[in-house]
Amino acid sequence: MRLVFRSNPQDFLYASQSSFNEYDAVVKELRGQGLHIMGTVLDTSQWPRTMTPSIYAQRAQNLALHYKDAIRSWEVGSELNGDWLGGMIAPLSPDQVFQIFAAGAAQIKALDPALETVATLYWWHATAPDNAHSLFAWLRHYSREGLGRNLDVLSLSLQPDDNPVGMALETIFTRAHRELPDKAILLGSLGYVEKDKLQGYWWFAPDDAAAAREDLLTFMTPASCAMPRSLCGGFWWQTLEQMLPDKGRGTGLYRSYTKTLSRLGWPAAQ
Repeated sequence: MRLVFRSNPQDFLYASQSSFNEYDAVVKELRGQGLHIMGTVLDTSQWPRTMTPSIYAQRAQNLALHYKDAIRSWEVGSELNGDWLGGMIAPLSPDQVFQIFAAGAAQIKALDPALETVATLYWWHATAPDNAHSLFAWLRHYSREGLGRNLDVLSLSLQPDDNPVGMALETIFTRAHRELPDKAILLGSLGYVEKDKLQGYWWFAPDDAAAAREDLLTFMTPASCAMPRSLCGGFWWQTLEQMLPDKGRGTGLYRSYTKTLSRLGWPAAQ
């Protein structure tokens, strides 16, 4: 279960106990359900322009210390090769983003080497704004700069309506594994169409976004399990809006997801 900690402008560093009040009950409930939690230090869209390695390391430390026994896995970097971290108008450079991530990962490992660290990269290639931000170019460059240091899991974010996946799925995972062969691979964020109208690349029937979501979820979830050193996946990006929009009553997408998990052998999905 991916648990994202909000930006929290009033206490960005999570230095106050009161900042955890809304999360403590959630963590307790999730653990009571037998779920493994992956905490997200900060979502990709919430990085401020003023972010520095020291600020990020302090935020990561405070979160990991508070939940040192309850959350043993941390997504330290979310979609690190995106061109929007720090804001669309004046985003942070790839080097700045990498240094910030590296400081956060190092801080978590300094607290406890057994804590699992995750870095998520965004899948785009020809659709990327430039080569430096494309998945393979970014991964190739920063794996040589020490991306694998203090990292346990490489996660991949797939949004097929923005960046086509199709038959490239296996190539994406295989090439990522080739760059970091000693790391586990995870299908991380997965989603298709924010609202109901498709405005990007289509999947099978372009006029039926709901059916496309079910196709993608039931195809990519088990397919990811067959990839090298895979932890399977993934986290459907619009879970609350598209799976559980009505006070816990699941949609067809939710039912398809639980059925897929059940077929993969997860008993809690039944």
